[in-house]
Amino acid sequence: MTVGYSSLGRTFAYIGLAPLKIFIGEILLGWFLLTRQDAFDFVFLRAKRTRAVEVLRWAMVLFMLYGVVMLLNGYMHQNPIFQAFQNFAFNYYSLYLVIGIWVGVNNPPFMRKLAMTLGWVHGVYGALWILFLNRFEDLALPGTEVGLFGQPGGAAVAIVAMLAFEPRMRKIIIPCLLNLFVMVGVQVRSEWVGFMVAIPVWSMLSRKFGQFVAFLGIIALLVTVGLVFDVRLPGVAGRGGEVSVQGVVGRFLSPFDPQAAGKYIDDAEGLGGTAEWRKKWWNEIWKTINKGDTETYFLGLGYGYPIADLAGYVEADVRTPHNIFFYSLVYGGWCGAAVFAVFQASLAYCLWRVYKMTKQAFGISFWIVNIIMALLGNSLETPFGAIPFYLLAGIALKPLFTPREQWDEMVLPPEPKKRRRRRGWQPQFPPQQNAYEPTYAAN
Repeated sequence: MTVGYSSLGRTFAYIGLAPLKIFIGEILLGWFLLTRQDAFDFVFLRAKRTRAVEVLRWAMVLFMLYGVVMLLNGYMHQNPIFQAFQNFAFNYYSLYLVIGIWVGVNNPPFMRKLAMTLGWVHGVYGALWILFLNRFEDLALPGTEVGLFGQPGGAAVAIVAMLAFEPRMRKIIIPCLLNLFVMVGVQVRSEWVGFMVAIPVWSMLSRKFGQFVAFLGIIALLVTVGLVFDVRLPGVAGRGGEVSVQGVVGRFLSPFDPQAAGKYIDDAEGLGGTAEWRKKWWNEIWKTINKGDTETYFLGLGYGYPIADLAGYVEADVRTPHNIFFYSLVYGGWCGAAVFAVFQASLAYCLWRVYKMTKQAFGISFWIVNIIMALLGNSLETPFGAIPFYLLAGIALKPLFTPREQWDEMVLPPEPKKRRRRRGWQPQFPPQQNAYEPTYAAN
């Protein structure tokens, strides 16, 4: 599920019974609810009672219950019931956190294997998608209008996981380079920002400044090569622009200064317009909630409300404003935004406790990447963003639910150093006289 959602994105999310709108995320969650009640019993009742565990339990329960409140609010306002249940996925996807905890507790250490598998699969598929597969837009999954080759979106997570769980740089250098190429080629600015914040945080917390400096050196080398040889690749279908150093700089500048970005890319106004499209919509949501009646202020518009109508220029089937704060605000009001903030703060607190216990900084760095991506795009309200997030976060919480002797994969030993023989030094052995060699006296 983690590799599939991260690599194939929306395509993997639509695997299932398309005519019935039942997809793989709901199928697996339903199967788990029916067959593994012991996992929920363990997480919510039988696990050892600590402050961090109790905070996470109550925050999860509160988040799920408020989702039911927003469902009822949508029903009372006669919002479309099917769309309301689609919005409710924002809440019940958090149950994958239980699956992640259960997987981590009941299985031997495998995070290093998972990190390497994700790095290689995502890197190879992502490179092929940028170079070739994104051109086949006409091929679609049977019964859907979703492309057969989905857009990869887990390059930043793959790199952070490999750096955290594989200390030998020679083992990860190729998949890291592939995923860097994918991150630049897919051209998702929210992932760039999340990655640039998470990597320094990881290196500072884990005290692996050598790997961080080496990684920066590799990036600097690639940038230099791109500038000297003027490497340019055509942009992927649906994203626009070009894959180059100039294209990256132009995309970064376009939301803030389209005129300056125009020095590096051609369609600076169009690329900056995506940011304007979001900011205008967010402004309308802000005014609707804060200038409405008391019920709207506290409880929002309810699940199922066609929030695209608030902007007037957004397609009717778009159900997310591409910002997780405004998503929770428009549907749940300020109470909904506060409940979501409490839930994520409790998760961050638990991941921080894991770091203090094990000195493994993957969990908190991983959380930073995903929260930044969720604040700048559509992530935690979609299955291809929320499900792998909660699965990996649950696995990272393993030390809170297991005894200390099972933390072996959380802190990996450093790579052993090769012993060097000092030059000019030779082993000294006592002289041995050959019994068959004649002496001068005998001669």
